[in-house]
Amino acid sequence: MDPRPSVIADGHPLPGDGTEPHMGAVRPEARSGSRPPKPPESAGGCPHEGLMRVAEGLVPMAGVRPEVGWERGWEVLREGERRGCRRVQVVARRAVALATRELGDLAGADEHLCRAVELATSAGGGTGHGGPCAADLDRRAAQARLSLVAIRAERGLPEEALGIAEAAMPYLTQRERGKLGSNLAVALVRLGRCGDAVAACDGALETLSRAVADEVVFVAGALLNRGLALAMLHRYQEAERDIAHCARVAERAGLGHLVRLAQANLPFLAVSRGRIAAAFRACQVAERVLAGFPERLAAMRADVASALLDSGLPFEARMLLEQAVPSLASCGAGVALTDARLLLARAELLTGDPGRAEATASAVREEFAGQGRGRHVPLAEEIRLRARLAVAAPDPSLCREVSACADELAVHGWPAEGAELALVAAGLAAALGDRAAAEARLPPGGGDTHGVAMRAVLRGDVPGACAVLKEGVAEQRARVRDAAHPAEAARARAQAVRLAGYGLELALESGRPGEVLSWATASRVPEERPLAVDRLREVLGDAALVAFVRHGGVLAAVTVTPRRVALHRLGSAGVVAELAVRLRYAMRRAARRDGVAGREPERAAAAVQRRLLRPMAAELSGRELVVVPAGTLHTLPWAALPSLREVPVSVCAGVTEEWARGWARTGAGLRAGPRVAVVAGPGLAHARAEADAVVACHPGAVEVPPSKASVVAALAGADVVHVAAHGRFCPRAPLLSGVELADGSLSACELPAAAAARLVVLSACDAGMARSPEGGLRLGLVGALLAGGAACVVAGLLPVRDDESLALMAVFHEVLGRGRAPARALADAGAKAGLYSFACFGNGLQPVSTGLSGSVIQCDQDPM
Repeated sequence: MDPRPSVIADGHPLPGDGTEPHMGAVRPEARSGSRPPKPPESAGGCPHEGLMRVAEGLVPMAGVRPEVGWERGWEVLREGERRGCRRVQVVARRAVALATRELGDLAGADEHLCRAVELATSAGGGTGHGGPCAADLDRRAAQARLSLVAIRAERGLPEEALGIAEAAMPYLTQRERGKLGSNLAVALVRLGRCGDAVAACDGALETLSRAVADEVVFVAGALLNRGLALAMLHRYQEAERDIAHCARVAERAGLGHLVRLAQANLPFLAVSRGRIAAAFRACQVAERVLAGFPERLAAMRADVASALLDSGLPFEARMLLEQAVPSLASCGAGVALTDARLLLARAELLTGDPGRAEATASAVREEFAGQGRGRHVPLAEEIRLRARLAVAAPDPSLCREVSACADELAVHGWPAEGAELALVAAGLAAALGDRAAAEARLPPGGGDTHGVAMRAVLRGDVPGACAVLKEGVAEQRARVRDAAHPAEAARARAQAVRLAGYGLELALESGRPGEVLSWATASRVPEERPLAVDRLREVLGDAALVAFVRHGGVLAAVTVTPRRVALHRLGSAGVVAELAVRLRYAMRRAARRDGVAGREPERAAAAVQRRLLRPMAAELSGRELVVVPAGTLHTLPWAALPSLREVPVSVCAGVTEEWARGWARTGAGLRAGPRVAVVAGPGLAHARAEADAVVACHPGAVEVPPSKASVVAALAGADVVHVAAHGRFCPRAPLLSGVELADGSLSACELPAAAAARLVVLSACDAGMARSPEGGLRLGLVGALLAGGAACVVAGLLPVRDDESLALMAVFHEVLGRGRAPARALADAGAKAGLYSFACFGNGLQPVSTGLSGSVIQCDQDPM
């Protein structure tokens, strides 16, 4: 039920939902009776024809100059009442309704249109009999219904909108039916009938192919609505064509509001195409364009957030929703506000904030009930219950609530959501020892892969369940690979994560470390195949691996060494997270040379080490280390732990077959002079000296300008890229994290999809910071570089003083230049400089591979 992008009614913008109708509003249902007469083109002989023409002229004015349309509409309405002309009153009331909508009062617009319909169809007129004026009232009622169709759809009542359109159709002229088709598309998109919406707009555009002046707005509206429906069908090129055409038509006609509306839909379309950087640039443009229209600006943000959620980017979605919700509240947006809050609750849950998610979802549940939208209540209840499950131990009462909500979802037309929650209820019942209840919650035959596996577990066939789950994860992996659009890939990935999570739960219960490692990898990096333990040992050689696993609030770790594979249970994940936060805080204070910090960093590091590494100290002693973190450990400065201060440590997302191939590539083909590119960013006191020190360590190294295009080109053409620039980490939107260059910030979402550089060094503060939602993705600048093909990234996890960074990097590159691996170079440099704020990510235990001796860095390429 996510909000859809802005659509229009009567050719005027409708960015989102509004409030429910006034309790006394009349529902304009179709009258039963004899077949209606043919709609007249006009009603001649009326003594008030001049006033009628004035009223009709106010209808298009209401969308372009709503304040004037509203004021003059009321004047004409009162004059029509004084003269007793019902036709004038109906048309003037419609103009007032459209102006009211443009001024942000969707409920008021709905009520005015309902009153217009009532006035036209009440006793004494609108029966289809009684002369031309009475017959014309039928047409005027139909015109009011025409305007009401999109408003009802945007208020979350698309089925009612279809009924209103059906009632209007017989009384409209052919050209008015074309206009109705444009508005009807709004309801059809809301119902998920995007193909029908495209057909409705096709018909509207064909009918209005030679539009007169007051019909141009409907032509532009049909183009926009068709573009949005095409976007929902993932026909993006056609969608862009229609929206661009809409903007041109609107601009020629002087319809500035439609130009703005087309502009506001470009961010949504960019997200839907997976062009995240372009989407945020389009958001910035749209924010300027919509600066004077707070409701539409908020609706644009909510629409983009919905697409971001569907694309698996909850942090960025939450950032936009936290901007949109207050604006919608101040505008009294009603239904649009409630829908945005539902999205916010979902984003809060996905970003690891179950307490806020439960509170938000509880409020949304009450709002749905108060708005008479009972069908949507179970959606809010589902999020509320999932938030409770994230923090509370299961009990029979909670199990019953989850089960009841699953039934409500299915009854109210959300079968997929109901089936998924029914599996959660079955799992809760099984955990509580109620096998009969668990069996009852499973669909006949087990349902999907998860259900089949759960039924196998209830029969005692855990190996069979694991086999089913592995097949399911492989199937979803293929869907991710073959997905035609980001939302489809995100859905497949999320399903793979859920299946792997169930496999991880079974593996932890069995206590088999190899299985735990395999399922943990699949839950973090479901797009790639986990590496078998024997193959992993072969890849590691004498090095060791420790992979941390968080499940159900408990932290465990799997260690792999040449001697054995072991599972260690480390207790509360919350305690470890608190210790890690204390260490980071103490190191931040020390970096600022806060005298109060004292020896607190040492004490905090020792506490973390006792909790994390003491159980496996003997196995790891003296070995280079690969770490696979979980949760808060993604931002832990591993080099600060006492036992790791001179140990090469490489942090990776998961041990997959792709990771092993990258490891092999990194260690092969080394030559004496890798191509090194150095960037000295603006605003750093020691950037110039640092760049000179790096160049001195690598014969043939070149310095490139600190611009986005130059850095992106270097990532594509060099073996090693060193960037000495200010870093910026955005915890609320990790993909907007970046490094500051002369022409602005180069953010994570602007990095190239394929980078040839084998090693990227970011000497900036906080450049290595990340957020990690469900599924274990590392979101931030480092994660984007690794996803783009960089084999290894060295980056800071904490603030670093310029002079300290210079000292560390000079030693790092001197060791690297002798052919040592990045992790070894970082360990040596950190120990010599006494600085442990940097970490090595990716494949850092092997020397940097090159093989690019003929590459040329082009510094004038566009970064996108």
